[in-house]
Amino acid sequence: MDNKPTYEELEQRVIELEEKADQKSFSEKLTRTLFDISNAVNITTDLNELYQSIYKSLDRLMGLPNLYIAIYKAKTNKISIPFFVDQYDGYSEYEDYFTETNSLTGEVLQKKIPLFLNESQLNKRAAQGKILGTTPKIWLGVPLLKRKVPFGIIAVQCYDNPNYFSRKDLDILISVSNQIALAIERKQSLDERDMLKNYLYNIINSMPSILVGVDKKGFVTQWNLQAELETGVKAADAKGKSLVDVFPRLSQNMDQIKESIRSNKIKTRLKQKYFTGNETRYEDIIIYPLIINRVDGVVIRMDDITDKICLEEMMIQSEKMLSIGGLAAGMAHEINNPLAGMIQNAQVIYNRICQDLPANEKAAEEVGISLKDLRDYMEKRGVLNMLNMINDTGNRAARIVANMLSFARKSDSILETHDLSKLLRETIELAKSDYNLKKQYDFKLINIIEKFDASTPPVLCDKSKIQQVFLKILKNGAEAMFEMKKDSFMPRFILRLYKKNTMACIEIEDNGPEMDEEVQKRMFEPFFTTKPVNKGTGLGLSVSYFIIVKDHKGEMTVESTPDKNTKFVIKLPY
Repeated sequence: MDNKPTYEELEQRVIELEEKADQKSFSEKLTRTLFDISNAVNITTDLNELYQSIYKSLDRLMGLPNLYIAIYKAKTNKISIPFFVDQYDGYSEYEDYFTETNSLTGEVLQKKIPLFLNESQLNKRAAQGKILGTTPKIWLGVPLLKRKVPFGIIAVQCYDNPNYFSRKDLDILISVSNQIALAIERKQSLDERDMLKNYLYNIINSMPSILVGVDKKGFVTQWNLQAELETGVKAADAKGKSLVDVFPRLSQNMDQIKESIRSNKIKTRLKQKYFTGNETRYEDIIIYPLIINRVDGVVIRMDDITDKICLEEMMIQSEKMLSIGGLAAGMAHEINNPLAGMIQNAQVIYNRICQDLPANEKAAEEVGISLKDLRDYMEKRGVLNMLNMINDTGNRAARIVANMLSFARKSDSILETHDLSKLLRETIELAKSDYNLKKQYDFKLINIIEKFDASTPPVLCDKSKIQQVFLKILKNGAEAMFEMKKDSFMPRFILRLYKKNTMACIEIEDNGPEMDEEVQKRMFEPFFTTKPVNKGTGLGLSVSYFIIVKDHKGEMTVESTPDKNTKFVIKLPY
């Protein structure tokens, strides 16, 4: 018997082989799609890029004219559409209106099962108000599950052909849905981790403190922006390097760092002093041990407290000055009494000798002497001249005491009209009485030239504050001039007073050392000083500037000419 297959049998065999080949090819494509979706988590930068990659992979496999991915947020009970490709609808326009009852998306989430809806089923749901947007001809939706709980869906649809998708396409979506859900979940976790990492990075770099992480071997593990600014070393260059190499001034704290790691306790060093150039600065250092997951190391926090220290010293100095001011005022009152008695008695002695009063003549006759001979004797021995000197000196001392009382008296910032020339002269008298042995200058040795325009009108001002400004400038100028080492140098102030437009102008010029341009720019900054360490807070001229500009609505500038002079110019409105 002939066992050759018939033509029909051969044709059926070919069809079976083609089907097997198609199935093998499709299986390979499905496997490739699953791999691409899984790999997309690692190669995409964010969720949007991941969604785009998922769509491209499925489109190659199924040919998708329309697709969207919906995410359900249980905390807000809202459905969002982070990704869609659609011929007609823009889901972002009405995604806030999605609920579990008014949309196909909500139905899948509620039932937690895939849906395959044909044209008649879709038209029925549209009539019931359960479809948002354009009604498709065919729709497939599969839930995305996280530990068996739906957190979203993936849906495909066609608006033109009711037979575009089959049950096989639904099976494909079901097959890839777990991989898609896993990819989205992993990417969300990575994005949240990256977001938290960036958030913490921004916090660390936004802090005004220096933050440095160090492991148990003393190598840098963390280096924030303030550490970069302080050391000039970039974080990338500092990490992995020895702390002592990249931040030498912390070498003195290495024992504390090791002890903090060993004892697992916070270590602090407050007001640690360090030097930058000629400037002394202070910082607080706190060393925190790392105690999570058995990580051996510390985080070092460093805060510059120089301004705080200066403010504290200024407050202490202010308290001292208040005490000294009160003491000076009390002493001035006490000095005034014997001083007045001395001046009065000297004047009485002069009157009893030099005045032709009956009582004087009678007393002279009683002791047998001539009043004229007594006057001649006193004149020849210089006694009368001495009495005049006692009187003049006493009056000068009285003026100094009066100026001290006026300057030391607490001011209530009462603005009154004052003659600036008088205020300048009174301040000069105050300055002359301040012989400071520590600074080694005597104001009385300074030649003072006055160039006052008598037509300058009085100014409405706070007398004690304006005198404070004058005195600060004069004392600073005196100190600077007495630092000149030339034997032939003669210290000199030129005081000018004149009016210009609506301003009364005061110039205080000395012939001491000049200021460079950088010093002139910063002269009125708080805490800026050119004096040596521990010889000035750098607040005097900043306070003076505040008094002139803020309190009196005036102007204050400084000019310096090399090898000639330094001049402060004050302008006050009248």
